[in-house]
Amino acid sequence: MTTEDRDAAIGRLVARYSDAKTRYAALMAEVQHNGTMLANLGEAMRQVNFCTEYWSGRPDGYARNRTEIAVREYPSHEKVRALVDDLKATASELRELRRLMTEANVSLD
Repeated sequence: MTTEDRDAAIGRLVARYSDAKTRYAALMAEVQHNGTMLANLGEAMRQVNFCTEYWSGRPDGYARNRTEIAVREYPSHEKVRALVDDLKATASELRELRRLMTEANVSLD
């Protein structure tokens, strides 16, 4: 393998690694966003008194005007499963690319 071929292969490896890192960061942001949404929903549903007051229609409108309860699109279990699978695959790809870059004596920083 010539020096040019080796440099081109390392360039492709670095590009793949950069793309995988970007994908991983985007997936992690989406996972964290969905987790926060679901945690907020769970917290609101655990507040039984608040939910009872909300749905019983207090005359002062306190509960009805609260912004904590909002109708949102929550991710389906299929979307969550696909997201987790994609996250696992991307993490695996990053591990393999790190290994290949280490073998090629390429700095990861």
